[in-house]
Amino acid sequence: MPELPEVETINRQLSQKITGKTISDIQVLRNKNFKGNKQSAIGQKISDVQRQAKVIIIKLNNNYNLLVHLKMTGQLIYRQKLNAEKPYNHKPDGNMYDADVLPNKYTRVIISFDDSTFLLFNNLRAFGWVKVVKDKELKEELANFSGVNPLTDNFSTDYLRTIANETGRAIKLLLMDQKKIAGIGNIYASEALFCARIHPKTPAKDIAAYPQKVEKLRDCIVSVLEKALKYKGSTANDDAFRDTSGQRGEMQNHLKVYAREGKKCPQCEDKIRRIKISGRSTFFCPTCQEKIN
Repeated sequence: MPELPEVETINRQLSQKITGKTISDIQVLRNKNFKGNKQSAIGQKISDVQRQAKVIIIKLNNNYNLLVHLKMTGQLIYRQKLNAEKPYNHKPDGNMYDADVLPNKYTRVIISFDDSTFLLFNNLRAFGWVKVVKDKELKEELANFSGVNPLTDNFSTDYLRTIANETGRAIKLLLMDQKKIAGIGNIYASEALFCARIHPKTPAKDIAAYPQKVEKLRDCIVSVLEKALKYKGSTANDDAFRDTSGQRGEMQNHLKVYAREGKKCPQCEDKIRRIKISGRSTFFCPTCQEKIN
């Protein structure tokens, strides 16, 4: 699932590309992927594009918003023009997410703008969604993504120590709790814990007892996320994640432990291992990331 760096990459690009444009039409090609009344968005100007955790918020000038959640395999692709011949039945050769051939069979929603440009929401598994939401409903809609943005000053060492001291859950689960820290998922939790040399199963409370460990973890979270933003996110083996131009991210080429089971640790040359925590695969080095207790 796209995490903070991937969604923030899209957010920044869309802010430049669609802010100030007016939505002239919305074509819903699969009802499951669109929620709300599209007429509330058609004819409205885009005033801003924001992100909360893993959700894109396209703000409109009539106190409505288009929320977009990519889920596992979603894409938001911006295009100057679309295919003219049988676009909805076209099955591209090779990769199913060929962003050069759009719309394709995985295009679920097409947003048209007044300058004849387009924003396409593609989704293979159809779990993602676009939703029309009033301003006054935003807080409730985003309640499950209400955690602190780790790229802001609010994400302090004191804050991390406080939330760690509140739970005996594995530290990896705390980092992925969207009500505590908004935007970190499986990839960057694994990478940050490797950077901080903390075993992912270590109880969060145990880490809170060591101020230097908390400070190191906080710094690692920020540095890993900033590095991922530099490389415009990670495009995994499913090849799903693309930026708004259809380009792949490059962070997957710089990951230290995630999806590297059996390969040598870049620090000690022990083999990276994979375990499951609450059903999610977790990657770590058993030598570099010893349990605190």
